[in-house]
Amino acid sequence: MSFSKEMALKVVFGDNEFYHNNTIFHLIAELNCPEILDRFWNNTTDEQEFKQHLQLKNTNGETCLHVAAKQQRGCCAERIIAQMFDMGADLNAQEDGTGNTILHIAVKNKDYELVEYLLEQSSSRNIENNDRLTPYQLAEQDNDLEIMDIFSKPLED
Repeated sequence: MSFSKEMALKVVFGDNEFYHNNTIFHLIAELNCPEILDRFWNNTTDEQEFKQHLQLKNTNGETCLHVAAKQQRGCCAERIIAQMFDMGADLNAQEDGTGNTILHIAVKNKDYELVEYLLEQSSSRNIENNDRLTPYQLAEQDNDLEIMDIFSKPLED
């Protein structure tokens, strides 16, 4: 199965300019379509190519996981991110321009459920964004005691 961005986007969205900046995986993340993602995965003939496409960034410098963390919340975000992670997406990818990981985004959005999930999956706590702030430092800056408490929980093996 070929993942021609132009072909897939034209079929799904016609000539809508917004969507030309995203891969089909960005759109799946934005629209929260795990069933479509499963169909792609179950019909792929090249897992390596599939995984490479999950790492691609749009013109905003976002991977599909960044889009999911920004557009979805709670269990919806967790579900699509977990699915993409299981398929090979990088939880620690940094967004161009900001340097934010999806953990930074979840902290900024006060998405406690997603923060907890990402920490359970061993997302890096120590990556600094372009402002030289880790996700925990963002929580400190916002005085978000609930997120700071989530970070203080011991990691489970």
